[in-house]
Formats: sequence, C-alpha cells, structure tokens
Amino acid sequence: PAFTFSMTLSAIPIGYVADRMSRVRLIWMLSLAWSLGALSIAVADGFWELFFTCVLIGCSVSVVNPCAFSLLADYFPAKNRSLVISAFSAVIFVGYDAGLATGVIGQFLTWRWAYALLGIPGFILFFPALFMREPARGLSDQNDDYAFQPLTDSFLQEDEDYDDSITTTPNIGFIDSIKQILSSIPFLLIWCSATIRLLGGFALGGWMPVFYRRVYGLEPY
Repeated sequence: PAFTFSMTLSAIPIGYVADRMSRVRLIWMLSLAWSLGALSIAVADGFWELFFTCVLIGCSVSVVNPCAFSLLADYFPAKNRSLVISAFSAVIFVGYDAGLATGVIGQFLTWRWAYALLGIPGFILFFPALFMREPARGLSDQNDDYAFQPLTDSFLQEDEDYDDSITTTPNIGFIDSIKQILSSIPFLLIWCSATIRLLGGFALGGWMPVFYRRVYGLEPY
C-alpha cells in the first residue's frame, strides 16, 4: 500500500510540475531517487524504514509516465509517435518480467541483496541522462527536421517557421487544470479502461505468491 498509494497520490502533482519545469531534470531525480530507495530498502531495519523507502520509490516511479510520454511527443513527429510510444511501453513490460529474476536472487542471496542489485542501474543510467537536452514543447509538431536529432544536440528555436506560442505553457492553476482534465469524456473513458486493465494484473501479481505457497507448498527464503 505504501508504494501504490504514494505513486497514485503523487502522479498528478508530478505531471503538473512536468508541464512547468525541465522533464529531463525530473528524470535525473527519478534515477537517483529510485536507486537510493532500493538501496535503503536493502539496509532497512524496521517497519517505518521500509514504509518511507517504499513511499520514496512510489513517488519516483510516478515521474516516468508524464515525463517520458511528453518527451517522446516532442522528440518524434506525429507520423512516428504511436510506434515510438508502443516500443517504449513494450520495454516497460520487459522490465517487469526481468524484475522476476530478483526472486531467484532473493532465493539464494536473500531479499536484501535483490534490492541492492536493483539500485545499481539507476546510478548507471543517471550519467547518460545528464547529456540529454530538453526539447521545446511542441517542437516536433512544427518541424520534422528536429525529430531525429541526437538527444545530446541543442534543440534550437531560431527556425523561421517556429511558433513560440505553441510551446508556451498556459498560466493555469492546479485546481483549474484538474477541472479541465476531468471535463474530458475521452480522457475519463481511457482512464477507467487503464484502471481496469491494471486491476487484473496487480491482483494476479499480489495473489500469485499465496497461490504457490498454498497449492505447491513453496516458501520464500
């Protein structure tokens, strides 16, 4: 619950922040927060330590979607955007499956080692992220030439066809932004569909250990 509730409650505020500050910097902080949280769990020695480290990891995970999808929309033009987002989403599920390997690590080296090893990739990915450049919002919708620049190149805004008004974030308050989103019927339908889809997946993942323990007598070590 500490992980899921913190991720759920922090997702909307973080999305609001991502509309108003550098998304690349938020990803930097995500990498560090995730790694620090995983390493903290590995050395946790009590309920509250586990609780607050799970909250830290939940808040860091909630940074992924608002920043990643927004950046992908600016890095790639509309004609390639669906393919790019589907490839990104597929990699997420590959990561979920790869995470199952931590069960094997926990079986032989204890769960603390499993979390310690999970904390390492975030530190490794932090350094390449330092060289990413923040694209202007809506840039790829105006000029396809920017779409496939290396992520380390500068995304110049001096192009004569560049319209700065598209990338300017409207000065809308947080509450007004929420009201505007909740007034969209397509958004609400997609939101409900995503909730139902994830409900089945998390229910299966939550009860699977109990199933193996009761039916096959398997116990965690």
